[in-house]
Amino acid sequence: MTMPRLKIATLLLGMAFLALMGIRQFKYGGWRWASPGFTLSEQASLGDRDTWMHILQKGGKVGHAHSFRRTSAKGYTIGEEVYMRLTALGTLQEVQMTTRANLAADYSLMDFEFVLASGGFRFQSQGRVAGRTLMVEIKTPESERALSIPLSAPLHLPAGILDAALAAQLPPGESLALALFDPATLGNAPATITNKGPETIIIAGREHLTRHYTIVFKGATQHAWMDDRGNLWRQEGLLGLVLEQTTREAALGMDVATAAGDIIQDVAIPAGHNLADPASLPDLAVEISGIDTPAEILHGGRQQYAGGRLTIIKERIPEAASRKRPRGTARTHGEFLQSTPFIQADHPRIKAVVARVTARHDPALIKVQKLMAWIAEHIKQRPVLSLPSALSVLEQGVGDCNEHAVLLAALGRAAGIPAQVEAGLVYQNGRFYYHAWNRIFLGEWITADAIFNQLPADVTHIRLARGADNLYFDLMGMIGKVRVSIVPPTD
Repeated sequence: MTMPRLKIATLLLGMAFLALMGIRQFKYGGWRWASPGFTLSEQASLGDRDTWMHILQKGGKVGHAHSFRRTSAKGYTIGEEVYMRLTALGTLQEVQMTTRANLAADYSLMDFEFVLASGGFRFQSQGRVAGRTLMVEIKTPESERALSIPLSAPLHLPAGILDAALAAQLPPGESLALALFDPATLGNAPATITNKGPETIIIAGREHLTRHYTIVFKGATQHAWMDDRGNLWRQEGLLGLVLEQTTREAALGMDVATAAGDIIQDVAIPAGHNLADPASLPDLAVEISGIDTPAEILHGGRQQYAGGRLTIIKERIPEAASRKRPRGTARTHGEFLQSTPFIQADHPRIKAVVARVTARHDPALIKVQKLMAWIAEHIKQRPVLSLPSALSVLEQGVGDCNEHAVLLAALGRAAGIPAQVEAGLVYQNGRFYYHAWNRIFLGEWITADAIFNQLPADVTHIRLARGADNLYFDLMGMIGKVRVSIVPPTD
């Protein structure tokens, strides 16, 4: 078996966002300033700024970033432009991201526009806050969708969170919690900002007196150094990505080098034991640590977890799945038949594939097998650093594990078969890689991997997250922390 294209596109972009622009998500409701002494009315007003930065990976330049803040009649206008060249499994990928937003005087979001372009993929979102609702439009070349997100707390963009912390005059050692919004994934989670105190750093041979801030999100920590005038001098995030302030001429004038690291290989986890034929194993036991996953996700179904040991048992497809369609799926699992902004199961093009590939009276198992075979034939396996959308994958005809997973989920749902996306780790050649696959309801929930063309998936698939909303950011804090060691069979 050849090395599959093991990647979760949104996860990798999320890691880039962490390094470049801060953490981007929040939980609607219940969040306030962590330090009661800070109120929005006490925040100071900051002036205009215009900042250019090198993006470095292991000391080599892989891109540049430009950000600005302008005062406006109602608060601030901010913007960010990011260009990167990153290597994924030996393939060089170009990524461009642009954010524009208007913020109120307290740095909360009023409206935004976001564009991501990578290869032939393009994603755009825009929205505005109307009372306690965020009205959002999502656009790709293939479709447009609108949705409303109810709010119970003011939103903040990552581009404004350090400004908010500085303006709040956060004393050293104090922290505050901010509600952050991600215009790319539309996800949500809280983050905590802490002022670690004054620190002198050296950039291009010159000393700068700054305040050292940390931003913690789901166990992942980003560092930022900013002076009292709001100038950001340095940021450090995951994957060895570092930003350092420079001049416009230097940012645009220096050639971007080939990345020194591979963003997929660099986070792969040694397995501690080699497996000759993973697909043939009936079960697998591993010692696992460094995880931060709810018990109901890590333990249940094919996975059994206790005391740091995880056992995965290969599933058996129910006999009835090959004879008839499971009954009551719409009633019991209707949530997993619905369309979402990225799993467009109700789109005519998705439905047309299902109608062309499957027969109306095919049993559920036969339908899934036909759909997986169609994906294997028509979607080329290639790393893609973009946001996974079933329609975009269908249009472009290429993708990695994440693209395959969202497309299979959309096709399955369009065929009347409940489907979810799961993410975690999978074994290949002595290492565990971050990966995405599906969970299909065939009378029972069965794992399916469109990249491997496995139904059920082999037992080296370790589930760490499930669902669409925060699937990839749920893994964020585990990067670099998870340790997995295969327990050799005793016989």
